[in-house]
Amino acid sequence: MKRAVRAVLAVGLVVSPAPSLAFNWEPTEKQFSLFPEYCKAVMSNYIDNRRGRWSIQFPRNMEKIEFWQRRVAQDWHHMHHFCKGIANISAAWETGLKGKTARDRYDAFRVAARELHYSFIRSDPDYPFWEVIGLKYVEALHGAKRRGEAHEVLARIIKERPRSKEAYRLGARLRRREGRLNEGITYLEAGLDAGAEAGGLLYSLANLYHELGDFANAREAMTRAKAAGMKVERLKRRLSD
Repeated sequence: MKRAVRAVLAVGLVVSPAPSLAFNWEPTEKQFSLFPEYCKAVMSNYIDNRRGRWSIQFPRNMEKIEFWQRRVAQDWHHMHHFCKGIANISAAWETGLKGKTARDRYDAFRVAARELHYSFIRSDPDYPFWEVIGLKYVEALHGAKRRGEAHEVLARIIKERPRSKEAYRLGARLRRREGRLNEGITYLEAGLDAGAEAGGLLYSLANLYHELGDFANAREAMTRAKAAGMKVERLKRRLSD
């Protein structure tokens, strides 16, 4: 099993160029409020907000804009597409709550994948937000039913960031959604082998073993997660049920 995942992680990925996208999206007040701070800075500084073209005028805090512009660095110029992408991912996960359909969810993920692709191919592994953009792109691709592409992009991220715990945990979550729990476990074990931060990986590992009905390995992973500093009270209750 581990050999199969290692083969996947070794895949080289060439992402084809995408045409430039016309950007005329205006975030809602709710979307803006839920943005991470760097997206609030990016979108408040977007030309349409600066020139009062949107129906809502979002406040511009120049101190925060300048702070995040320095932190985001080279990725700043395409981050408005990233911000639209993550807003669409949020909308996709909300569809069940709002009574919308599976098609609505798919459409939201599809738009997210397009916007995040725009940002991802303009970023670079040396840029500060490349991994963040890439992981969201993987999530959007998977939700848009492009699973093979999602795992290929994830393999590239892991190749560049072999100790990224978030990459391995995302891989495990995606395999779990596919009903392939053993391959999810293999992702987590690969992360542990690579020396990624262990606590969260072990916690996720315990959960997957529990779902498989392998309670001995679940308890062992939980014990190791606790030793790594994780709070395991909720997990312990699950394992005792």
